[in-house]
Amino acid sequence: MFGRLPGKYLDPSYVRSGVAETGGFLIGYLEADQKPGTYPIKAVNYKTLRFYWEKVGQVVHPKSVNHPFLSGSLVIERYFRERKPWLIEQIEDAVFDVVYNAR
Repeated sequence: MFGRLPGKYLDPSYVRSGVAETGGFLIGYLEADQKPGTYPIKAVNYKTLRFYWEKVGQVVHPKSVNHPFLSGSLVIERYFRERKPWLIEQIEDAVFDVVYNAR
C-alpha cells in the first residue's frame, strides 16, 4: 500500500526523532504529525470512480477526488512492527551492557 510513493504518505519534514536525557535515563522518541492537504485520485481504467458517501447516504461516481493524506502514524506503526525483533535485541544488548559494565 505504501511502497509505491512513500513520500506521499509520510513526509520526513513532519517527523521528529531523537534521544533525550531525563533524570539519568536516555529516552528515544519518534513523533509523526498528520501531513496537511490533499492529493488527487483520478479514474484511469474506468470513466469514473465509485464511492459510498456516508454523508449523503448514496453511491457517488466522480471522475476525480482530492483525498487527504493518510496518517503518518500508520507508516510509523508498521515500521516498528516490522523491526520489533531488531529493536528488542538492541534493548536487551543495552540493558546487558549497563548491568555488566556497572560492576
